[in-house]
Amino acid sequence: MLKPEDAQKELTKLQQADWVQVRLKDLGKLPATARALGHALLGRAADGAAARWDRLRQERQQAAAHLEKEPPAVRRKIFAALYPKLDDSVEAAWQFLGRLPYQTGYARKAFRCPRRRRYQVGRAAALLEGLSAVSSFEQDIAWWAAWAGHHTDYGIADTLGLVFAATIDTGGKAGDEVFDILCASCKNEHEIGVMGRHVTRALLASSRRDGWELMEKTLLAHSARRWRCGPAAAGRSATRKASARHSTSSASA
Repeated sequence: MLKPEDAQKELTKLQQADWVQVRLKDLGKLPATARALGHALLGRAADGAAARWDRLRQERQQAAAHLEKEPPAVRRKIFAALYPKLDDSVEAAWQFLGRLPYQTGYARKAFRCPRRRRYQVGRAAALLEGLSAVSSFEQDIAWWAAWAGHHTDYGIADTLGLVFAATIDTGGKAGDEVFDILCASCKNEHEIGVMGRHVTRALLASSRRDGWELMEKTLLAHSARRWRCGPAAAGRSATRKASARHSTSSASA
């Protein structure tokens, strides 16, 4: 298994130092409307100036609402400029949102409304916000499936988990490859991938029954280990010690 310190060194090596300039250059090739939406999602003006946090969130919400009205081909061009090599998977995740609860935050409820996409704007903005960490890399979806567990950016595990689930449900070579990598990571059988929230989110949110079964087995195995090593084990040990003292006392009497 790859050591954490080695993983961080490799990530640092692969991260683009000039990624902001590269993304701005790619956005500059798009039509004006698409370019403006891309700048809002990137959180950068045309000159590279970073937007204030409060303004950034508001602009991303507005951009997500506008993106919903755009054709998939236009969204893909924006996604390709912002998230290199991931445009198909991000578009799949965008469509995937209709199957998920539309609320976000700690007080969210499991309410779904797949036929009223306007309720998905907050969830869509959260998806794009979580994807901001991938903009400094140019790697495909299989690479992200292997390396996601080594990234420490806030929210990236949840976000990529949904992208992985959408990719798995799309099927094809990419979907199968992502699924196999995540399953191997869960079983501690992958040379790079590690178990993490991106794995559980992807396999539980996708439609593959064998993914659900793996999560069920993993949960049961984890529960069994906790029962053997946790409070229950401590309780059994205390009972055995008490019985031993009782036997010793009886023998002495």
